[in-house]
Amino acid sequence: MTEEEVKALREEIFADGKVTKEELLDLWEKKDAQEETTCEFDSLFAEAAMAWLLADGKIDEEEAQFLIDKINEDDDIDDAENELLEQIAEHYRDGNEVPQSLIAAFPEYFEED
Repeated sequence: MTEEEVKALREEIFADGKVTKEELLDLWEKKDAQEETTCEFDSLFAEAAMAWLLADGKIDEEEAQFLIDKINEDDDIDDAENELLEQIAEHYRDGNEVPQSLIAAFPEYFEED
């Protein structure tokens, strides 16, 4: 996906100021359809997922389970999913709550240095 395509996608996704679960699922499909994603796409993916997760100010158990299931659909954490997990871990390190199930599923992201 080219930089221009990612930019257009970003404008489309954030046009109304919020990200729906359907938009996130569409983005996930686009990600999985690519052999390799670009850093621009990975950034957009993580930003959109975080916008959806934090629409109500917190990551709840249902959202956490959705992420765990989606990431574990294959046996690989790709670059876009890695970027998302890094952002969730940063959110956690900033003192925000993250469901224990998410921490347990991807403990390496939440370990203290």
